[in-house]
Amino acid sequence: GAVDRWSLIDPAAAQPLSTLDLGRSAARSRYGQAIAADSGQLLVGAFLADSERGADSGLAWMYPSAGADPIRLSASDGQPDSRYGIAVALQGTTALIGAYFDAVDGQIDRGSAYIHERNGGQWIERQKLVAGNGTIREFFGLAVALDG
Repeated sequence: GAVDRWSLIDPAAAQPLSTLDLGRSAARSRYGQAIAADSGQLLVGAFLADSERGADSGLAWMYPSAGADPIRLSASDGQPDSRYGIAVALQGTTALIGAYFDAVDGQIDRGSAYIHERNGGQWIERQKLVAGNGTIREFFGLAVALDG
């Protein structure tokens, strides 16, 4: 449950720039199973992390630069067992985070994905995505990607 941040500028250095972890809760939360990087930023998912929304609701952490304090991200409408952070994507000022066990319209495990955008030093949730023809146990958000 830890993430090592390496430099590509000097690969011969063979030492991580930093090690990121959540301490004792990292292994159970699956911190670091999903990682995305872009322009010096690092996005790390922890899909089994407990939050104020309940057990296994999931969390993600945005590290804006090496050595900077992380910004904690969560789903505004998260619920127990939604598993936000199973998949993450990052491009510039946009982050996409999957929650494949999210119950949508009463349908369990239908899944969703959340778009967050950076506004100054903060990351704001902008939109929740769900499949238009979604069904029970569709697991939308199990994998995510951004392009353009």
